[in-house]
Amino acid sequence: MQITHALVGKDGFRLRGEEMSRIDGFSDVVFGFALTLIVASLEVPKTFDELQDVLLGFLPFSICFLFLMTVWLSHFRFFRRFGLHDLATIVINAALLFTVLFYVYPLKFLFTLFTSQFYTEHTEHHPITHAYQFRQLTVTYALGFTAIYLFLFLLNWNGWRQRDALQLDELERLIVRGEMVDLGATACCGVAVAIVAMLIAPQHAMAACYLFGLIGIWKTITGSYFGKRIRVLQRQARPTGSLHSALPS
Repeated sequence: MQITHALVGKDGFRLRGEEMSRIDGFSDVVFGFALTLIVASLEVPKTFDELQDVLLGFLPFSICFLFLMTVWLSHFRFFRRFGLHDLATIVINAALLFTVLFYVYPLKFLFTLFTSQFYTEHTEHHPITHAYQFRQLTVTYALGFTAIYLFLFLLNWNGWRQRDALQLDELERLIVRGEMVDLGATACCGVAVAIVAMLIAPQHAMAACYLFGLIGIWKTITGSYFGKRIRVLQRQARPTGSLHSALPS
């Protein structure tokens, strides 16, 4: 059996999911609905105070939007690369979408609370009434973050375990390993934040979120390590624009 794929990504990964599937369509609807849920207001402001409330919600909305788009991009990249529609993919994808929808309100609440410090004079009532709520909020956010990246990792792991059937070549296998290392470490950062938030004083629990900065450091290290190896294989790859030669099944 031989498999060829006309479309090849810029990184040299053959795109097996070339057409929109029902899973892709359903997933995009869910991501779109999640974005709708974080919109500052669904109604046109009728007074200046209402307009001001909408404008004050712009920054947390922008942060939430950026985060969801990052998740969507990783999700999109997986389905374009692998084109899988097996039962395991459906189950993991459903769990990811469920978590995204459940995670929207804690995500928006956290970033609204964070950005409100820049206009505290506008806030009549502080949204946090007890110190332990800082801990609960931080742990909820960290665990939701962990779950999302864990499911993204599992999607790629499911593709990796079918690497022979999908006929992944050496370059593709290296790219997938790098992706799994990146996603797995990102999920672990969420676990670390949750643990630290549980150990320190409740009123300082949100300081544990600074540990998310480790993600940037880790991405720099792994990006350099895998990037060099990937570029070597890319230089050895076939001429641009040609089809990938089929691998033996």
